[in-house]
Amino acid sequence: FLNPYDYVEQMRLRPLYAESHWNVKEKQPMEWKDFVTKTWTTRRPHADTEIKERKEAKCQYGFPYKSIVPCTKSPSAYEMTLNGRKPYQSILD
Repeated sequence: FLNPYDYVEQMRLRPLYAESHWNVKEKQPMEWKDFVTKTWTTRRPHADTEIKERKEAKCQYGFPYKSIVPCTKSPSAYEMTLNGRKPYQSILD
């Protein structure tokens, strides 16, 4: 079991399933403040926009379309807020 601070720090150092929260340019973790204040989401890939029946779509991990980005299989998986309309404002939400 990790306390919340250690959990967030471990995610910052190795953001599994959250590739938008990695400093790709420098190939290293993001700075702490940048990581914890960045909106917890990523852009929908083109493959997601081609899904016609979004209400019936079963996405990765069994989520409905509006509840996860991306819907199509990907190393990333960002859950949306409970109402499924907006991303969490940060990992701390």
